[in-house]
Amino acid sequence: MNATKSSPLVLAVLLACTPTLPAQLPSIDKKPWKNHFIVLKNRKFQFAITTAGEAEFYPLTNRGEIISASNPIIFKVEILESKPDGKFISKKIDLTSLKSDQTPALNPEKPITYSGSVTGGATFEITLTPEAQGFSITGKITDKGKLTAPLNVAIEMGLRPYPKDATLDKEELKRFAQRTKRDKFETIITPGNKKKYEFDAGANFSTDMPNGVESLSMKAEGHDFTEFQVTVSGSSKITFQDKHQIVADGVDFKWIIPAEANPDKDWMKISAK
Repeated sequence: MNATKSSPLVLAVLLACTPTLPAQLPSIDKKPWKNHFIVLKNRKFQFAITTAGEAEFYPLTNRGEIISASNPIIFKVEILESKPDGKFISKKIDLTSLKSDQTPALNPEKPITYSGSVTGGATFEITLTPEAQGFSITGKITDKGKLTAPLNVAIEMGLRPYPKDATLDKEELKRFAQRTKRDKFETIITPGNKKKYEFDAGANFSTDMPNGVESLSMKAEGHDFTEFQVTVSGSSKITFQDKHQIVADGVDFKWIIPAEANPDKDWMKISAK
């Protein structure tokens, strides 16, 4: 057999051994948004869902440039399984299951929905809706599959305007405290019940606000003084990680969407101004 040619049998073997690429969400067909399903971009931030279902969230400068590609806003969609002890286990999303019947879009005008499944066969649905100064998001479990424990869609976020640096000396820490003097972080537990935190102060949000909050906002020089506000509706609350932290190191929080979420009532809205 001529070594420079491949027989039909060899081609069949090669095709059989070629790994199947995971099914993905459809992609925007223009540069630089290839491999992105949804992109929401305004003067303050750039938010995207990639074709692999991963979120990208970057604050922008006044010139519309990404402030720091290595220090984005953390944004993650999770499917949580509730255990009898009250703890949650994050279920792995099957990337091959992600799909949408809608056209991928840059700055869509109407809500866009995509769906997928996790280990155990449970399926979920996520809907993003463009808003005047940002977007809102909600989700629901559409089928529990073989899983019997309660399941919820959850959104995990982290506002971290400054890269964490444990090597700062005393003078550098002093300058950093001066730099963050105009920064602010506030929460609204219920209407009329507000808490404010200094950026260079320590806090334990889960102890201060054990039942969560209705909304929070952060404005920091590290985000070019863009004020990010996160608000949830319905009966659910924003909850915090159970740990002591310095506000300037970042604030991590989570929104667990009610099991019987109503897209008209249960949503998280993120805005920037």
